[in-house]
Amino acid sequence: MTEDNTRDLTADEMLRALLADMRDVKARLGQLEAQAEDRSRETRPKLDLIIKELSDAREEIRDVAARLDRIESRFETLAMDVVDVRAAQRRLGDRVSEIERRPN
Repeated sequence: MTEDNTRDLTADEMLRALLADMRDVKARLGQLEAQAEDRSRETRPKLDLIIKELSDAREEIRDVAARLDRIESRFETLAMDVVDVRAAQRRLGDRVSEIERRPN
């Protein structure tokens, strides 16, 4: 339990003690606000830099995604060309086999 230090004090003495406590609280609050302001000044530029870097990274990711889409399209075209060439090669092989089977 807390001890009551004000039991033997007069009203004026209690008021003075209360005012002194209030001054201490205000001083501590001022120090805390100053620390918070200092930290805010320290972290804001860092936060702004992080936001800019994230924005830049998003833009780079969009560019990479667009390039990958173009590459994927080219690979699809290449794959279709390879299939077409193999089909033509098979038809040619069938024709050659047919010609070779004919009697001369």
